[in-house]
Amino acid sequence: MDIDEVEDGLRRAYGSLSRPAFGTVAGRLARGPDGGLVEALYDRFEVADVTDPNEDHGWHLILAADGRRWALYVSAVGPYAALARISQAWDLILTPDTEDPAPDERWLLDLLAGRGLTVLSQADLETPVALALTGVDDVRAYHALFTATEILPWDHVTLRRLGLLA
Repeated sequence: MDIDEVEDGLRRAYGSLSRPAFGTVAGRLARGPDGGLVEALYDRFEVADVTDPNEDHGWHLILAADGRRWALYVSAVGPYAALARISQAWDLILTPDTEDPAPDERWLLDLLAGRGLTVLSQADLETPVALALTGVDDVRAYHALFTATEILPWDHVTLRRLGLLA
């Protein structure tokens, strides 16, 4: 991931990094994700849309099949996605470089690439970004592209400390 490219996309989407205007992204969020992507997901998985339009800058989908679950976040800001194997929290962030993904995971990664989305790694998601977000002191690419919620869903230590994870 090229952070300069991401920040340029953030400037286009928000108008400014220091004084972002979230209206454009809220409008994109309301229109929903790529219809072809959603149709393909519904054909293969149980899909729950858990997007919070008050906090999120992308579509947050929970996918399920054969007793397994995944979080798929698709940014409304730019052509980015985050995919994770989940239980109570994000257990493993999946990328095209993930060794031996399950067949459903390989299918998802191929689908996202085919729709022109860059699937971000944990290191990408944790990259600091110079975007002013209310309530988030240490803004990372994850926050800028997907949600203004401060907690990182793969930070099991913080989730346990807050009583959100057993």
